[in-house]
Amino acid sequence: MIEDVAEPDGTPLRVRLLGENMVVFRNTEGRIGALDELCPHRRASLAFGRNEECGLRCLYHGWKFDVDGNAVDMSSEPVDAKLRGTMKTKAYPVVESAGFVWVWMGDPENVIPFSPPNWSAAPAEKISIVKMHGGCNWAQVLEGSIDSAHSSSLHSSNMPTATEVSGSTATDTAWLRPSADKAPKIEVQKTPFGFRYAAIRKPIIDADKQDYVRMTLFQAPFTVHIPSNDQYHLSQMLVPIDDVNTMFYWIAWHPTKGISQDAWRKFCGAEIGKDVEPVTFKKRRNAENNYLQDRALMKAGDFTGIYGIPCQDMAMWESMGPIADRSEDLLGSSDKAIFTFRTQMYRAAQAVQKGEPALGAVEPRVPLAKLMSFEGMVPKGDDWRLINVSEEERRLTGGFADKEDVEELADAQQLDNFVDYVLSEDLGSGDVTSRVSVPASARFSAVLAARQPIVVAGLQLAAAFFGKLDPEVAIEFLVQDGDNVAAGQPLMRIAGSAQLMLAAERSALNTLQHLTGIATVTRSYAEAIAGT
Repeated sequence: MIEDVAEPDGTPLRVRLLGENMVVFRNTEGRIGALDELCPHRRASLAFGRNEECGLRCLYHGWKFDVDGNAVDMSSEPVDAKLRGTMKTKAYPVVESAGFVWVWMGDPENVIPFSPPNWSAAPAEKISIVKMHGGCNWAQVLEGSIDSAHSSSLHSSNMPTATEVSGSTATDTAWLRPSADKAPKIEVQKTPFGFRYAAIRKPIIDADKQDYVRMTLFQAPFTVHIPSNDQYHLSQMLVPIDDVNTMFYWIAWHPTKGISQDAWRKFCGAEIGKDVEPVTFKKRRNAENNYLQDRALMKAGDFTGIYGIPCQDMAMWESMGPIADRSEDLLGSSDKAIFTFRTQMYRAAQAVQKGEPALGAVEPRVPLAKLMSFEGMVPKGDDWRLINVSEEERRLTGGFADKEDVEELADAQQLDNFVDYVLSEDLGSGDVTSRVSVPASARFSAVLAARQPIVVAGLQLAAAFFGKLDPEVAIEFLVQDGDNVAAGQPLMRIAGSAQLMLAAERSALNTLQHLTGIATVTRSYAEAIAGT
């Protein structure tokens, strides 16, 4: 946060991001620098250094570096030493915006333009930030932020049902909700920046005429915009410190209304010096003391006995272990956003390994400042996908002309989500057998044929499994869905990566066999009763 390094020539801040250690400081002129924490001379920490006269000086031998990483003084070296003219340390490009110092950790020669977050629309005094350390992997933290169903249980004492409100309504101690529905219907829409999803609940009033919709946005790789209340908008950043530590940021903001910094931290149980430590932001309520859970308070009606929404979440996330074993999960219908996140990020990691752009980095990019969540009543029949989509996003993504366009896209995305879900269940982290036994460069072609007389169904869906794993696969349909096919007759021809085709074939064939079986039996029933 900017407040952590607000003072010129102030105390340097030791920071760890994505497993890299750096030191952040504000120089005499007010410029921010982010350098490799270790001095390039003998690897002593610059976090102990003297921040003075537009540079950070290592205590060990007095080498001094400016915000761009240039050595401006090397007191242990002769005045005429050639090393003085060439010495640099690693410096990260930085931008100050909307309460944060943003650090570019990619290729320093290819820095993409900074896209401000949506809360940059608010003045500084209307941006309030909670910061808290989480002792587990960032992905299991983020999955809590894209899980609307848990709020109806875990946070039920903080988000109680109320009959007198029509949307989320903030008081000093709670956010009132117009629904008691704990089993929302989840719908997901993939986007260039990640995805949107809606949790659709039955409202208390006029449930036959309207739905209570809470729409959340996942902005890859670690930002989530959750539904607002009537006083402020809400965004979270779940920033990986390393594989087993995460920094949790929760931003409450509004252009005109909002909540004060002190009130926000008190509401969340995240006051600095009281609830969290000033430098590390580690929690006073933690796993070692059971998050100070109050069982007497639970008997009196509080659902968790743990103070503050963030610590309630932390208790769940950290109790899973430093890195949760997701092969043990049993996902349900309320977890659609979860498996979309898992499959989307898995595919994104594979793409980056191949040298392709990261998710959300393909130009033209949707302006992040224009992304907004939604919360409120939606008349039956209206599509939530049309709500809070900026004109810039519509223009860059082709937009939606009308409801029919949205419904067509929704059908396609449901198919895509189904393919992702099945592959994630079948392959998990990948097809080990194919990777071990088949060279990555091997290619093959194959023909799928009927073993017995059938009515074929599901060819396009079967092809989608192959296309998902190998976008370059060549597919030729030799028959059409609905055709009567004889035993031995070819159905489709595929050609592509042998590894990827073998990885996809089980899911593709199981789906094709299941749908074809249904079509074949249905046709036999229809023929049996024909003319009766």
